[in-house]
Amino acid sequence: DYINVALDTTCNAFYLNPLVLPLKGKVDKHIDHSLRSYYLKIPFPQRVIVYYVDIPDMSGGNLILYNEDKFIIKIKPQTNKMIFFKGDIKHEITTISELENNNAQRISLVCEQYNLDKYSLSQIPDFLIRSDASFNAFLADQIT
Repeated sequence: DYINVALDTTCNAFYLNPLVLPLKGKVDKHIDHSLRSYYLKIPFPQRVIVYYVDIPDMSGGNLILYNEDKFIIKIKPQTNKMIFFKGDIKHEITTISELENNNAQRISLVCEQYNLDKYSLSQIPDFLIRSDASFNAFLADQIT
């Protein structure tokens, strides 16, 4: 169901990023542009989708969207909610100041969606999975 709802059929490149934030976690203001690490001339994504996988009771952890540096909206995440926005929009996640319990985590899935020309598309891998140690630990906890 996620694929059918989330993916824009005019796009031909995707960057999927699970984001797990614990207590005191935050993400500073930025524009998603992950495929640029493969080829500097890749344009911004056409759109970004955030799917909230698991959102505990918490204070903070809100998504804030900006048009350049002007505030647009503050979005309180909710489990199973999906947010779509233009790929060149700056955004941040506010600090999680309280959680229902200290072991809870805010889990979302971010999908950057690009519509690239043939040359730009040839500069990125067809398929690649990367992970860091903290996400590996999260997976291990979920599997056991």
